[in-house]
Amino acid sequence: MKWTKKIKRRINIRTQIYKRSNGVCHYCGRKLKRADATIDHVYPQAHFVEMKRRHDNMVVACKRCNLLKAAMIPRYLKPSLELVR
Repeated sequence: MKWTKKIKRRINIRTQIYKRSNGVCHYCGRKLKRADATIDHVYPQAHFVEMKRRHDNMVVACKRCNLLKAAMIPRYLKPSLELVR
C-alpha cells in the first residue's frame, strides 16, 4: 500500500472515531475541537497487541487525559483520572 493511501486511511479512521464520540473526551467529558482530539486505545497496545487495530478499542481523548492514562489498563484508571475532573 502506498504511503498516501495509508495516511488517508488513518485520517478516515480518526474522523470516524471523532464523529462516533461527538467530539467528547472519553475520560473527562470535555468537548474537543478536532485539532485538539487524540485517539487513545482503551486497552493499551503495550499490553494487548491483538487490540491494536480494533476500532472498538479506540476512543477520543484530550491530550491531558491521554498522557495521564498512558499504558494503564482500564480497571486502574479511575483514581488517576479523577484528578482531571
